[in-house]
Amino acid sequence: MRTPGGPMHVELVKLPPQTVLAIRDEVAVGELGAFLPVAYAELDLALAATGHAAAGPFVAWYHSRSGAATDVSAAVALSPATMVTHGRATTRSLPGGPALVTTHRGAYACLPHVWMRLEDERVARGLDLRGDLLEEYVSEPAPGGDPAAAVTRLVMPVLTP
Repeated sequence: MRTPGGPMHVELVKLPPQTVLAIRDEVAVGELGAFLPVAYAELDLALAATGHAAAGPFVAWYHSRSGAATDVSAAVALSPATMVTHGRATTRSLPGGPALVTTHRGAYACLPHVWMRLEDERVARGLDLRGDLLEEYVSEPAPGGDPAAAVTRLVMPVLTP
């Protein structure tokens, strides 16, 4: 997707279960932009300190949202069956299963609009939510670079139709 109102390609895929290193917290919605970069830096330190390597991009795993706060994990994929605990970072299992997936190319500020469009697609297909959502940060804009260069994969796990 190039613009929030442009064409959007959505696929129904089957995700494999995944081992992730995560820092989970209850975060005020307005503080997500501050929480995630700090947590990702901690994950990088935990990986370096334990000698493990990331097996994918950073992920924001939204477990639930209750009004002004969000139960969220900053996470990164690890090799299967890896066990790590370092500081606030700990290994967790991200369940697999069916999910609607789309890719957004552009500024993070457009993501709420893309999520709304993905939700419309879910309703149109008659699928029920599993309850969590994921944003995979495939690329990040370079410091001082163009935010429009960011690529984010939005993953909406659903229950089997």
